Amino acid sequence: RQGAMDGHSLSAWTDLRLSGVGPGVWSTSTVARMAAASNSPALRELVRMDTQWLREDPDTLTALAVGDVVSGSLGWTRATRIGGVRFGRDFGLQPYLSTAPSTLVRGQAVLPSTVDLYINGLRQMSRQVQPGEFIVEGAPLLNGVGQARLVVTDVNGQQRTVELPLYGTPRLLRAGLLDGSVAVGAVREDYGLRSFSYAARPLATGSVRYGWSDALTLEAHAEADAGGAMTGAGAAWLLPGSLGVVNAAAAVSAFEGARGGQLHLGYQWSGPAWSVSLASQRAGADFRDVAGGHGVPLPSAVDQAFLGTSTPWGSLGLGYVMQAIRGQPRARLANASWSLPLPGAASISLALMH
Repeated sequence: RQGAMDGHSLSAWTDLRLSGVGPGVWSTSTVARMAAASNSPALRELVRMDTQWLREDPDTLTALAVGDVVSGSLGWTRATRIGGVRFGRDFGLQPYLSTAPSTLVRGQAVLPSTVDLYINGLRQMSRQVQPGEFIVEGAPLLNGVGQARLVVTDVNGQQRTVELPLYGTPRLLRAGLLDGSVAVGAVREDYGLRSFSYAARPLATGSVRYGWSDALTLEAHAEADAGGAMTGAGAAWLLPGSLGVVNAAAAVSAFEGARGGQLHLGYQWSGPAWSVSLASQRAGADFRDVAGGHGVPLPSAVDQAFLGTSTPWGSLGLGYVMQAIRGQPRARLANASWSLPLPGAASISLALMH
């Protein structure tokens, strides 16, 4: 009830899937709404959301989707909902596959020896090595700063211990690994409001990431439609001495005779007790992407900062986000969170946002 108005409403989400009939899986989703108010006509509508045919290949780690799809994106680009075709890598088809650089530790043995590798105090592997230089691969799921200890025991029983600092992050790709996707189609408009609403002009978009080395991952993105194009490149680099990961990117666009640019810079570091993440992005007045030509304004400035710490009294996190869109008031969000695990698989948490 709101003043002299009263009424009722009902909505339902439906998701239908069909598999086993030919290759791939068919799916479609709809939203049904009914509403009635005392001073307005009754509303009854059925809106189609997404209709798609999806075929996944775990052997090649690829997926092909036809219908309503979402284009690929990177940390400094935006995804676009389109009607068309998307093809690309999907590492989620093998959930036990790690795409992050593996922990490689080098050593040398004078006599035939047994090598034990410990990471953060836990033994990860044990193997026999012959005299000479050897390489052992440890746990690839290390996230943040870690400590590796290599214990070499020769045939005479003599032991030698080597301590090595490590840094692992899923922000990087393993050397030689390629990830990405391409999509072609038309932008989906009025999503959730109309069942069939697509832009008249077609578009093409693609994103790619490549592990140049275990410490450097290269990125690139491009998208274009009849109005113009946007393209850019970036990289994520692991700083020497386990000092964290720096990522940077630059992009340029040319739409309807207007040219613009965008810059992105970020930094992430995670340790046993502390973690920090910083990111800043600036776009020129004439910079635009495909989504910007369909009524979705592009932020001219975005700043993000996060600081977290773990203590015996719980985990504390502080965050700040600022987003500026030309012609609109600047949006800012500050938050603080605290959580503490309790006995019996329970926990208590507190969050404040302003």
